Amino acid sequence: PEEIRPIGVLERTVEYLISIMDHPYAGTYAFVADRLRAVVQDMVVQAEQGERAAHILQRIVRFHALSAVRFSASPDGKDSMTGYSAYHNHELMSKALVSLLHSYALAGDGAGVPAEAKTALEVDATAEYHGYHLLLHATEPAVAQSHLAALPPAVHGSIPVRAASVAVHSTSAGDGLAVLRSLAQLPLSALGCALHLVPAARKD
Repeated sequence: PEEIRPIGVLERTVEYLISIMDHPYAGTYAFVADRLRAVVQDMVVQAEQGERAAHILQRIVRFHALSAVRFSASPDGKDSMTGYSAYHNHELMSKALVSLLHSYALAGDGAGVPAEAKTALEVDATAEYHGYHLLLHATEPAVAQSHLAALPPAVHGSIPVRAASVAVHSTSAGDGLAVLRSLAQLPLSALGCALHLVPAARKD
């Protein structure tokens, strides 16, 4: 059908959309987020799988994670100039991450680590997104622990997953100071998945 966009077209579309976020004109976020949502939808409908599909979803998830940090100072989680909404951004990030983790689940090791991965850095490139999932569900111990238990040893012991696990455990323990300290150690993209933990941590 004419409506179907091949994987190469989707790759170029994502490349273009993310590049224009560097141009701060009004409405940029809303435009980019809506078009990226359409890309994710196309990939789901077309059942796109494999390394190229995973890379597209990784870029989309990271876009939303970094947007959360970029607009974190916006009053009430909204920016009228760009159309940003923290709630909407969180929903789009979560849906893209679900699609990404589903593609990982279909990989050989069930976690998305390429069979040829030899180094910790290669493992971390995939483990980063498992860490995002843990952070997004840090207030849901059962979900986080279930995800951790299903990870292969190389991913479970990776730097991104270990860092996210500290935040999860600190949240479960109700230790606000430990939560804030753990978040301070996260890279910006991971922090974008954990900003929802800050208000409660500051009260503890």
